[in-house]
Amino acid sequence: ALDTSWGTGGKLTFPSPPSGLNQNIRDIAAGPSGSVYTNIGRGSCGQGPCVFTYSVFKVTSTGAVDTNFGTNGKLTVQGGNLRSDSTGAIYVWDTVFMASTSTIKKFDANGSTVASFGSNGVLALSKRINDAQFVGAHMYFVLAERLSARGMVGPPSSKLTVARYDKTTGVLDATFATAGSSTVFESGGNEVMMLVPLPDGSLGLIGFSFSMSGPSAFFLLMDSAGTISANLPSTGATFSSGTCAADNLFGGLFTMGGSFFVFGGKYEMNGNVPLGFKFTISGTTTAPSTTAP
Repeated sequence: ALDTSWGTGGKLTFPSPPSGLNQNIRDIAAGPSGSVYTNIGRGSCGQGPCVFTYSVFKVTSTGAVDTNFGTNGKLTVQGGNLRSDSTGAIYVWDTVFMASTSTIKKFDANGSTVASFGSNGVLALSKRINDAQFVGAHMYFVLAERLSARGMVGPPSSKLTVARYDKTTGVLDATFATAGSSTVFESGGNEVMMLVPLPDGSLGLIGFSFSMSGPSAFFLLMDSAGTISANLPSTGATFSSGTCAADNLFGGLFTMGGSFFVFGGKYEMNGNVPLGFKFTISGTTTAPSTTAP
């Protein structure tokens, strides 16, 4: 049920954009003390390429914009992708798809640049970031390096890796995998879209592959050392239920109860069909501690 005690009747409405511009919430992330960071994009895809500007707002636990954050509650950023960590710090990144380059900038819980991260608060990468997740002292990136132009079917061929960086300094963690990076796919029309941290320190990788026969969704497992599990096909386990098979996957969530939820779609002539799957993960489990959270 809608929590009407939050915001105004359960909702927070942001100011409307100027005439002729579109506005949408691009990303959200949990903040400290029950707050929520919200990244809003405004722009237009008129006669030329799409041009958007992005602003992050900090919404309090009661559903109001925190005016002490940024400048009068608003932080202008570069990029629509947003993550946060347990300290309340936020990370915003922008990726140039055609050039396969990315920049990620770190801000503290007040919206100030953290200059000790990367170079004056900015980490520049010569690859595009498909996803980022923050676990403990680390940040994990799914990185794509473009190898060729777009083919007749599907996206351009890309090399896909998972890299681990220190979230405080932005320095690549050379103790992970091979010099800080683990290769998932060397080439081909594969896209890893999301990392899903699992309770044992391993990572679930979800995405989709293109071939002449059409796209198909996959799921891979990577252990905490950066090694791909040999218990699944090298191309990834597929997602299907009866005759219904997913063509793409874009989101996933693992719950402590042992269920794994993934969301994507299936291409149809009359439009895409959204799909959701629920799985349980079986195997050896360890009883949770009763003496510590």
